[in-house]
Amino acid sequence: MTKAKEVVITEDAWKCMRALEESVSSLPDGDQKEKAGAALSYLSALFRGETLPAIHCPVGKLIIK
Repeated sequence: MTKAKEVVITEDAWKCMRALEESVSSLPDGDQKEKAGAALSYLSALFRGETLPAIHCPVGKLIIK
């Protein structure tokens, strides 16, 4: 039997996401901003119940597509 998967997101969690989005937007262009933006995209998809991006972890890097 398949288990239902549901994530309940509180208002505080959404506020934290917004704060992270603001922080990422203020980062200078580069690897850190790209990684943080990818992580936010992943969390946003999770919170919205959308298909999650693929995660690849080559040596020394984290790639979320």
